[in-house]
Amino acid sequence: MNFHQLTVSYTVTSGLPRPRISFYCSWLSDMGFTPGALVKVLTKPGEMSFILCDESNVKEKNETFVKVLKAPSLSISEPYIHDAGWDIDDSLLARYEYGLIQVRKLPPSTIIMPAAAARKKEDLRLSGSWLASNGFVPDSVVTVASEPGSIVIRLYENGVEKYVELVKYARQKKLKILQVRKGLRNRFIDVAGSCLNKAGFSPDGQFLASYDYGLIKLQRLNFIDL
Repeated sequence: MNFHQLTVSYTVTSGLPRPRISFYCSWLSDMGFTPGALVKVLTKPGEMSFILCDESNVKEKNETFVKVLKAPSLSISEPYIHDAGWDIDDSLLARYEYGLIQVRKLPPSTIIMPAAAARKKEDLRLSGSWLASNGFVPDSVVTVASEPGSIVIRLYENGVEKYVELVKYARQKKLKILQVRKGLRNRFIDVAGSCLNKAGFSPDGQFLASYDYGLIKLQRLNFIDL
């Protein structure tokens, strides 16, 4: 399975914003969704599916079908989005394979964290504007707790000033100590390869990153559990 993150956007009709999902992706053609292809849209609470169809075999009535446009692109608007229980600005996760795209809503304050280039190839780099808005500003100190299946990163307030105390605490709890760094364009945290190994993660995988102020939790990307 492959994954793609998107957001419920909108189009304005009669002066009112109407929710809309659009795929403008190069992988559409690779998955069989070529320009002019007929696609069945199935909706149920919490999920939407796009299924590639053979137009000559379509006999069902009262079902929704759309066509892939020239771009190629694939779009769907209300009321199907409302039938899935979604609204404008909701973050969604799509998983896709040949002939099938399934879409579900991501939990609040959750993003897909793809692999990003770190200084050491065995490390995992977390980056983005969301770090600073949740307290992870450059030079702040964090602790990293790893266990099978998850990694938890916590901001340690005044960590630089309390470094001796922090080291003692980290040794007792078997934690790693890291600092938030500032690159040319963004802030980042490089999670050590040893932390990934302990969690059973690979640095070139994809993860669900759930965050709140001072807290980040990394888990394996599991579409079924969403």
